[in-house]
Amino acid sequence: MILVAVAAAYLAGFGGVEFVSRRLGLDPEVSRKLVHLCAGLSAAALPLIVSFHQVAALGLVFALAMAASQRLNLLPSIHGVRRSTLGEVCFPLAISITALLFPDRALFAYAIATMAVSDVAAWAAGRRFGTVRLPLSGSSKTYAGSAAFFVATLVIGAVLLPRLSHGVSPALLLAAPIALAATLVEALSRRGLDNLLVSPLTAALLWALQVAGAFA
Repeated sequence: MILVAVAAAYLAGFGGVEFVSRRLGLDPEVSRKLVHLCAGLSAAALPLIVSFHQVAALGLVFALAMAASQRLNLLPSIHGVRRSTLGEVCFPLAISITALLFPDRALFAYAIATMAVSDVAAWAAGRRFGTVRLPLSGSSKTYAGSAAFFVATLVIGAVLLPRLSHGVSPALLLAAPIALAATLVEALSRRGLDNLLVSPLTAALLWALQVAGAFA
């Protein structure tokens, strides 16, 4: 019953963004990132109320729903961007994969929050300050965007990891290599595939650090 209520809440949120976007004439890039941020942050907290298997199932359902919506153009506020991207399908898939592979609240929250917040930070910085693009063939990524992604990921680490690493300074030291790896993956990804790759990678690196005793 809780899972149905969660799914209904997400659907209502998507519908609300679509309504507001049409009424205000928002740029699809803006409304898309708003959905990305809000849906991602709420997904990071889902294991507090449902099981990880339920989170994984919900992510898969919404990945299929987004694929169908994209094909039928049911949500222009999300799909109406000029560039070719699979990001809206990849992100819920990443949520499912991360929930299945790393069923730990701290790992999951850090990984999903990183993609939710850092991706939007990179987009905003690139849109405002991104005059110089990265020297990658066919890339639209910018130095400003990648710098913002890195910094945002560090800040998320400072907020979420102190409980594991016994303080903000150790958390930042441990978050730095994770932030660097995630930033490189985000910079190299095309067509929204960073939405699929960053969260599982972030969770895997944090798990590896735990196994190595970095948080002892």
